[in-house]
Amino acid sequence: MSEYWDRFYGKRGRHSSSPSTFAVKATSRIKKANLKRVLDLGCGDGVDAVLFAESGCNVVCTDFSKKAIKTTRKNALKQKVKIKALVHDMTKPFKFNDESFDVVFAHLSLHYFDDETTAKVFSEITRILKMGGLLFVKVKSINDPLYGKGEKVDENTFKFGHTRHFFSQKYLLELTKQYKTIYLQQVCEETHYAVKEVSPTSVFLEYIGKRRR
Repeated sequence: MSEYWDRFYGKRGRHSSSPSTFAVKATSRIKKANLKRVLDLGCGDGVDAVLFAESGCNVVCTDFSKKAIKTTRKNALKQKVKIKALVHDMTKPFKFNDESFDVVFAHLSLHYFDDETTAKVFSEITRILKMGGLLFVKVKSINDPLYGKGEKVDENTFKFGHTRHFFSQKYLLELTKQYKTIYLQQVCEETHYAVKEVSPTSVFLEYIGKRRR
């Protein structure tokens, strides 16, 4: 799996020059709540992590791909911000102490695992997030045009190029029972990269929650 993402981030044209709209939304809330320590899970090329750092946050970011982390470090250096970027497989326990972060941000990085692994990842996120901290999650929706394409490998999970786990609102809320839901919305966006030939739009779920005290 890591080889797939190394190839993905090794190709020209895969890198974004501007942060995601979800990161912009998150930054506004993070600033308003005066939160500082941010963990960006599955940071990709690091443009979202750079945005958080530029807004004054202390940022740690992780990705499965060594090439993605290398690009993140280059982007941080170019923008003259400090970011701690680490290679990490989210199917393994996080090497962080309990309640280490004020914010955990996961933009399109949590919809690749089976149900058991997904539950473990969310449990680990809750462990390292402070009481009252904010969780930002964006995942593929079961209403996405790619749903059902390719080989079915698990419930709501299909392999088409790579494996995608599609989320319903009910499923996402079950995973975040220890949070007070602040925002949950289905959004449609322009499709990027190779799957654009399947549909011009992609459908996601955006979630913001506050860990209960």
